[in-house]
Amino acid sequence: MEIDLFVANASWNLVTADYWLGNKLSSETRQLIRRELERRTFQPFERLVTALATFSKWRRSGPSRLLVGEEPELVQVDIDACGEEIQIRPEQIDADLPDGRAADCYRPVMPVQWEWSKRIVQAVADAQRPTGGRKMARGLSRREMLIGSLGGAALLGSRLLPRTFAAEQAGAVSPLRDRSGQAPSMPVAIEQCSSYEPALVRSKLHAALDLIGGMGKLVRDKTVTVKVNMTGPVREFGGLPASQTYHIHPSVVAALCAALHDAGARRIAVVEALYYTDPVEKILQLAGWDLGAIQSACGHTVIFENTKNRGSWPSYSRLSVPWGGYLFPAFDLNGWYEKTDVMVSLSKLKQHGTAGVTMASKNMFGITPTALYGNDAPKEDTVAARVLLIHSAGRSVPDGVPGEIDRGIPHEAGYRVPRVTADLVGARPIDLCIIDGIDTIRGGEGFWNKGVAPVQPKLLLVGRNPVCTDAVCTAVMGFDPTAAHSRPPFQGENHLRLLAEAGVGTNDPARIEVRGVPLNKAVFPFQARQTRRGSAVACGGHCPIVTPAAYAGTADYCFG
Repeated sequence: MEIDLFVANASWNLVTADYWLGNKLSSETRQLIRRELERRTFQPFERLVTALATFSKWRRSGPSRLLVGEEPELVQVDIDACGEEIQIRPEQIDADLPDGRAADCYRPVMPVQWEWSKRIVQAVADAQRPTGGRKMARGLSRREMLIGSLGGAALLGSRLLPRTFAAEQAGAVSPLRDRSGQAPSMPVAIEQCSSYEPALVRSKLHAALDLIGGMGKLVRDKTVTVKVNMTGPVREFGGLPASQTYHIHPSVVAALCAALHDAGARRIAVVEALYYTDPVEKILQLAGWDLGAIQSACGHTVIFENTKNRGSWPSYSRLSVPWGGYLFPAFDLNGWYEKTDVMVSLSKLKQHGTAGVTMASKNMFGITPTALYGNDAPKEDTVAARVLLIHSAGRSVPDGVPGEIDRGIPHEAGYRVPRVTADLVGARPIDLCIIDGIDTIRGGEGFWNKGVAPVQPKLLLVGRNPVCTDAVCTAVMGFDPTAAHSRPPFQGENHLRLLAEAGVGTNDPARIEVRGVPLNKAVFPFQARQTRRGSAVACGGHCPIVTPAAYAGTADYCFG
């Protein structure tokens, strides 16, 4: 294995400075040193060590995908080889074995030399190594081996750096440390609901809210912002309206707004970043919303706004990610996402062509204004999607907008979209989650995904914690919310895992109390989506793309 000597030398110098200067450096500077060492040196190098040598044979399952080991301990490894194929080379090793014996080892041969900050081997599925994996020399841990490779063996031997390379000091928040074991758990309610008949929906939603303790204390005398899921344009699918397939249904919106009003909410804003230049009321009416009925049920306290740009606000609001960000440290958003007391994510129970599943957490992906994060940004009157900037890193954010952190991850949507989703949930925390699973689709998030089909789970799900709620929703769909990265239903990284590791909430259903309909009685299996690699410019090649006639002449679209 080749080590980038420039990075190794710089890391060694930083370690030395941190040790000898000690408390003469500010705590902020020492934390910065340790955080940068973790992300620029140890994490990438550790992935290389984990991925590159085993005693089990490697098998190629694609130009850049390898399988190692045998079931049930089979590990999948994706390697960004700049479009070239990877070969497998057998070799013999003996120096690393405790008894000095020789053994066959299988190693992938890299066809190109990567730049440090741009090309890094990605070992997915949390890469639990097969039982026959290569052992480290002299019983050293992988972390000790890494430090030794940087020339820090003397410091290690004297035990002067027991936690020097931790991502943070005690109490600091960072995604570099796994906090899933301490992530909070909150109950999730499930109610069966057989149709969108307004009185029935209102009754079932009221019952579900009561099961989690009601929301009077949460919303009384407060401003409440409701982010609805209306991804993509409004159109029929399979002979059904968008609200019975891939959009939130207006009966659920009306029931929620009425419940908020009855609980004492002072003001309610219903928002979404819509791909239209028409007034938001016109688009909602096109989608079948009875705006007059909603206003009447809520004492005319509801405001509707398209948050694709700054809208009614004089400027954008900047919200920071508390753990520093998996990909973005902060976002510039429409003012409704900051100037509110309570944030509600009102979403659909669906699979997603890039993120695997989309419920409360993934719904927040749509709070990024396309005026700043769209293909043609900066443009206040845009109808463009976020493909080039967020999905594929084909361009940078406009001047003045917080740029992404260089973590060396591939420019593929399967890595980027889950990280952005997690960062957005961190930047704008969700206080209440309402999931419409009465009528929906399986196989993707919208009509533009090939192979999607309408389904009727006939369920409403409600929770306070987005990770807990989405974990139960994922289990209801027949999937494992704790699945390792790149394991079904997640085509890339599992955003629920990322959020759990950041300490937002647990994604383990065994730790979550389900109230109302028991989880095993609510399961409605969704067919596992078979992904197909398509256009690289759209969604990292994970979604088949359709360009609606209304957007002819614009860039390829992935509306999620």
